[in-house]
Amino acid sequence: LCYTGGIDLQEVIAYVQERVEQGVIDDPSNLKNVPVVLFSGKNDFLVLLEVMRETAAQLSAFVPDKNLYRVFNTSAGHVWSLDHGECGCPSCSLGGANKCCDVNNCHYDLSGDVLRKAYGNLRPRVRATGQLHWVDQHHYIPKPANSSVAARGGPTGHASLLFEDFAHPQLQPSPLQSPSPLPSPSPLPSPSPLPSPAVR
Repeated sequence: LCYTGGIDLQEVIAYVQERVEQGVIDDPSNLKNVPVVLFSGKNDFLVLLEVMRETAAQLSAFVPDKNLYRVFNTSAGHVWSLDHGECGCPSCSLGGANKCCDVNNCHYDLSGDVLRKAYGNLRPRVRATGQLHWVDQHHYIPKPANSSVAARGGPTGHASLLFEDFAHPQLQPSPLQSPSPLPSPSPLPSPSPLPSPAVR
């Protein structure tokens, strides 16, 4: 259901409320004044568009419609959408390892849209000067290490905020350097065991 949809909406909302009452999650009523942007491309065959439609339906129980923005009209694959760059829309619909499997130029600035919804008008964009840095993400994932996040992301990842460097037409991508050792952060506390959700 995480990838294809088909949830029982009322059951999910009831489950959320139950978790709030148990003190396991924050009260989603805190979202009532928070702008939420939901993005999904028509050519995302990894997480289907129906999943995001159902996510919108779930959030509608907690977020006023005026704060819930649905962007489901691009041809993007399972990527982050940009409004510039050489990676067409859609590129890499079924996933992969090249740069166009991270970003597509769908003529929609997802980052800018999210920031404008949250903060209002922004200063004009400037050319990015940063470089990609490898991050050992296992330090930030609670045990067990074979969680779904770890399984998808592998032992290392790179900073998503700098993906636009790769897609910008004036910037030439350079090979990523081998991961350099990073200081280990404080270990995360082991999560308490939680009962399995009722949703199947």
